[in-house]
Amino acid sequence: MTIRTIFSGLAAVLVLALSGCHEPHNPLLGTWQHTDSKTGGMNGEVVRFTPSTMVIDGRRVTVVYQIRADKVRVSASKQAIIYDLVDENTITYQGPGEQTVTLKRLE
Repeated sequence: MTIRTIFSGLAAVLVLALSGCHEPHNPLLGTWQHTDSKTGGMNGEVVRFTPSTMVIDGRRVTVVYQIRADKVRVSASKQAIIYDLVDENTITYQGPGEQTVTLKRLE
């Protein structure tokens, strides 16, 4: 075996290993708006999720996402919100008093 063959083999293994280490798609990325719990209309607070932040009322918070098949956990410091994925344009979470809060995708 030549050195060239060894390096070619190592390069191929490295490419295969790295291709399997991609991040899962984050379904929260984008802009969402809270809906009115009584009417279902979109007149509430706007939340924007970026790959590393969550922006609410102009306040940017650094977050970490844990993505599952039907849920996304968003953690900041020692607090976390678990969003349930209803469909590609609707998410929910349990708010104060166990009230279900619904958000709809704006973009």
